[in-house]
Amino acid sequence: MLKFVRIRIVCAMRVLLRKIFLAKCLQDIKFEIRISLIYFVSMVLIFSLFRLLFCVVYAEAFARLSFLDKAISFVYGLRFDLAMISLFLGCFIIILFLPVSKKQIFIKVCTTMMCVSIVVMLLALSADFFYFPESQETHDRRRYFSV
Repeated sequence: MLKFVRIRIVCAMRVLLRKIFLAKCLQDIKFEIRISLIYFVSMVLIFSLFRLLFCVVYAEAFARLSFLDKAISFVYGLRFDLAMISLFLGCFIIILFLPVSKKQIFIKVCTTMMCVSIVVMLLALSADFFYFPESQETHDRRRYFSV
């Protein structure tokens, strides 16, 4: 009888530990998914806002395009943005889900690296935004001299 009670207690403890461990793992995974989605969506918004700003500020360069052409280019641009964001943030997001012993430090390192990649992408988008008039002028000169 004592052996049966001991086995029941051990089984109950195992079930309890599994529930606690599983709940902790699910909580960690939910947190990691939330972090990943926040960074991913923020990058999509940043890219889309830069594209919209680009279209508004340099409207004269796109004056010949119809609204449908601009909408299609926004969709194609969104596809390209998703590819670039996946390329830059994908490795950090995958690393974020790795099982490590010091999870809090690891999450801080991964989120810091994601922030750094966001800053790098912001710098690249800003450079493209401010370089566009120069590239248009060069492109117009090439077209003029090639005719």
